[in-house]
Amino acid sequence: MVDLRGRLARLARTPEEVLDAAERASGWLLKKAWKRVWHDGPNRRTDAMRNTPRRRLEAHALRGNWPRFPVSPARFEPELRRVVGDHAYYDQRATDLVAHLLESHVDLLAAMAASDLERLALHRAAMTVIIEMMDRVDDSLADMSEVFAASERTYLALARDHAGLDGIVRDLLELAVWEDYGLLRSVGDFLGALQEEHANLAVRELSGIIADLRRERLDDQLARALRQKSEHHRHVGDHRR
Repeated sequence: MVDLRGRLARLARTPEEVLDAAERASGWLLKKAWKRVWHDGPNRRTDAMRNTPRRRLEAHALRGNWPRFPVSPARFEPELRRVVGDHAYYDQRATDLVAHLLESHVDLLAAMAASDLERLALHRAAMTVIIEMMDRVDDSLADMSEVFAASERTYLALARDHAGLDGIVRDLLELAVWEDYGLLRSVGDFLGALQEEHANLAVRELSGIIADLRRERLDDQLARALRQKSEHHRHVGDHRR
């Protein structure tokens, strides 16, 4: 409906103007429209129904900022995915095994990396791979969560040193807003330790994220972003005092 309203607005039309008086009075046309929308709609999805704002913004949070990185995490994602697979469900014992394999492979790639920027990209790729795995693992013993936590710690330490680079802060803030498994645990501490110029950048990026979420009426994520901004302002105030 939002997409339809937008297309009508671009044509400078209103819903009332789409049909003439005879069409509005037609019982046959009403029945046909009812059938198309109510009965056939779920089976004949438009692009707007498939690519909703929620799906689009969530997908962007996972990897949409990567092209802006000095070294794209996309460089490492395929190899990490080969370790974990794409489709299988892992029970508790299998999750433990896959988590150890992934952790070992991340450590190996990190040791082979030529620079901190490569390591930054590697751990960011690992974070997205793990987030997308969480629906198909039994992580009762937090094996996969601990692998994520290790990458998060390393990533945030590297990101703090490179916070001024294009996309780094925005990417982390979007990820924090959309990550639904409680895996990201230290973003608040990361923001509180930023230098003033980078802290101000975080405020500007959060304002943009909040505007996008408010426009798309994504209330849960909006509440997270507002809370993140409030906490960040408090951290900045404590730091300045």
